[in-house]
Amino acid sequence: MIPNNDTKRKEKLESFLSVEKDKLLSEFNQIGSKYDGRSNLTKGEELEDLLMRYLENILNCGIGKGFVVNNKGEFSQQCDLILYRNSLLKFPSYLRNNNFPIELVYGIIEIKATLNKSELEDCVKKIKAFKRTISSPVSNSRNLPFGIIFAFKGSKLNTICRNYDEIRKSYNNSFYLPNFIYNLSEGLILIGRSLSRGELRLHSHELIDEYTKSRQLSVFKEKNHYSLFIWLLYELLNEFTTINFNAWNYFMEN
Repeated sequence: MIPNNDTKRKEKLESFLSVEKDKLLSEFNQIGSKYDGRSNLTKGEELEDLLMRYLENILNCGIGKGFVVNNKGEFSQQCDLILYRNSLLKFPSYLRNNNFPIELVYGIIEIKATLNKSELEDCVKKIKAFKRTISSPVSNSRNLPFGIIFAFKGSKLNTICRNYDEIRKSYNNSFYLPNFIYNLSEGLILIGRSLSRGELRLHSHELIDEYTKSRQLSVFKEKNHYSLFIWLLYELLNEFTTINFNAWNYFMEN
């Protein structure tokens, strides 16, 4: 059977992303060798910049660093990467102290070299602090920003899943939890038993469902899991419609 154009395009994309994944891991290993196992703030910043460069080649949105703030003056903790709508404002990516109005933010990505239980807890807390800047989220609402955890290497996926399952049970509201977790060397952790739209709980408005907390966590170790990671990002970004940003609340005195 001769492949149709859609099949060819999909194969080309998966081939491109497979090469990108290998390059990303290679550069990660080079950074790790440079610091020789030492915990270093500069190493963390280099890893953030590394992922930012790769995502900028694929995603059509702004990517920056800093804090998220709402019109009440409430701030998130410092976020590793912030994905935002850049049609109105452009924030210099080399600055780590930018303040991003929540109305312009699509979501954040918290980045770790490895992901043991304490690092996982730290990421979950930062995502909760970020999502608390969102005003009165309800289950039928769209345009609710997301939070993702990204690790380059580290614990096996099943170990991360067990640790995360334990952590999430201490949260009364699933909305404040990560939308998903990705390990570049291993695969993904998602809420739901399959990738079907009816089963998967991916978007932030779906996490408000009272049954989400008891839904099964699943690991996905497919060979093309980096392609799956990028697809999930697109799915999350595609949720957003035109956002009405009220600049008065941020640039003028009340």
